Amino acid sequence: MNYKTWGIAILIASLLTVLLISFTNTNESELIKTEFIDNLTPDIIDDNLDYNIYELIDYPTNKRVNLSIYKGKILFLNFFEPWCPACNKEFFTLDAFAEKYKNRVEIISISSGDDMEMLNEWHNKWRYKNIKFYIDKSNKLTQYFKIRSIPATYLVNKNGTINYKFIGDRNYLSTSLSNYINLLLSN
Repeated sequence: MNYKTWGIAILIASLLTVLLISFTNTNESELIKTEFIDNLTPDIIDDNLDYNIYELIDYPTNKRVNLSIYKGKILFLNFFEPWCPACNKEFFTLDAFAEKYKNRVEIISISSGDDMEMLNEWHNKWRYKNIKFYIDKSNKLTQYFKIRSIPATYLVNKNGTINYKFIGDRNYLSTSLSNYINLLLSN
């Protein structure tokens, strides 16, 4: 073979290698994302929540509620906004999860309430019946958890220890999450 033929062969081999690596990485990334969403792979926190200093506004009644009413319970704090596509995507499984663990796990979703008109329209459209909704007007709780992206969900055990945070949409009906919740409930 001459140099020109070798050059073309190397170029073709290089392009095929790049395509193969790109294809492999894309499939691998999709598998990781699917597995991450379906399985329990959260960040472990190990911090305690001081319930008494946080006051929220119950939605839609507008009554002030101190977070201390949830002390001693397993609590999911789900930060969301009605305009968030990822938040809306996960609410179906979050509501089903809340129904499955009714009276054993408290699921509360918290919005900043920046756009009350949009929140009202959203709430009237979806009417999730197993999730309690609150507004964090002061943003104290949002600041405490350093919410930078939503949805963000924090799992607080009966002792007030923040065990996990979930950033991004999630399948709350995954087997691994159910197994972990059942373990927390048995303790």
